[in-house]
Amino acid sequence: MARRPGGRRRLRLKLWQEALALAVVVAAVLWGIHASGWLNGNVTQTQDPSAVAAALTAVRTGRCPAEPPKDQATDVYGTGDVLEPLTANRLLLCGYAYWASNGTRTVQRTSRVITDQATINGFRSALNALPTPPGGTYECPNDTGSAALEIFTDGGHEVELLQAVTGCQSVTNGVREGWVGTSQVGGELIRLLPPSFCTDAWRDSCSWLSQGSRTPQP
Repeated sequence: MARRPGGRRRLRLKLWQEALALAVVVAAVLWGIHASGWLNGNVTQTQDPSAVAAALTAVRTGRCPAEPPKDQATDVYGTGDVLEPLTANRLLLCGYAYWASNGTRTVQRTSRVITDQATINGFRSALNALPTPPGGTYECPNDTGSAALEIFTDGGHEVELLQAVTGCQSVTNGVREGWVGTSQVGGELIRLLPPSFCTDAWRDSCSWLSQGSRTPQP
């Protein structure tokens, strides 16, 4: 008995629909994992000697890279347990404020070297106290991609962190991620950088700097 061509076409259509549905489910799952942390999955860690040497040179000279590296360099152990395991005595902050205008993406850069031990210790402790990002999916409004590169050193070793300052704010060393959220860490970072960085990154949302608020909302 011959099969009707129409039945074969219906079978192919059904298989195609099932494959499409599976692809949608897989995409949703992958997006859920990505959205559970702004930096999760986008930033990795490296122990490459050349990357470590570049980070040490940057923090010693106070010269920031033109763009934050995707691979956060370190030559110390313990970054899977805490964000910054090094007892640092010098910190380089590199701010990158991104904006799109007329289809062109621009960046405003700023930096500051911090050597005050109490300031470094306080910021380091606040970073290490952050919880990991919550699970699930959620929207990240006002996310321009603006971020700060943080290079801690004790003079011989270093740890790099990348902290998002807009959208769903989080910070990572490439292995461990901390959820900044509405904690004071975001505000402390902005205070440590030159005032121009707040204006560049948040535009008209910097009045809190002069009002004494410690938990800004860009």
